[in-house]
Amino acid sequence: MLAFLNSTAHKQSGPIGAPLSPTYIDLNERWSWNVITYRYRDAFDPANNYNTPEVSTGITLKIDGNNSIYVKYLYDWHDGPPSAQAFAFGYKYRF
Repeated sequence: MLAFLNSTAHKQSGPIGAPLSPTYIDLNERWSWNVITYRYRDAFDPANNYNTPEVSTGITLKIDGNNSIYVKYLYDWHDGPPSAQAFAFGYKYRF
């Protein structure tokens, strides 16, 4: 059975550019799916030409209570038109 893990999801709040809290679905004890994350980023001065929103989804493998590895797919825009599609790979350690 799938369980939503919003209570354990990494939640960030802060200035413009901080991603919205992702929604995680626990696939089993070790695997979770970050269904969607949206980031809106813009400069305080429009002349800086820094309007780059992003949407992503990803999968995380929990190695143990503090270590995990992940892969995510992201798509972003720069001042309107699409500018990038990419895969990101990473390692997370919880303190």
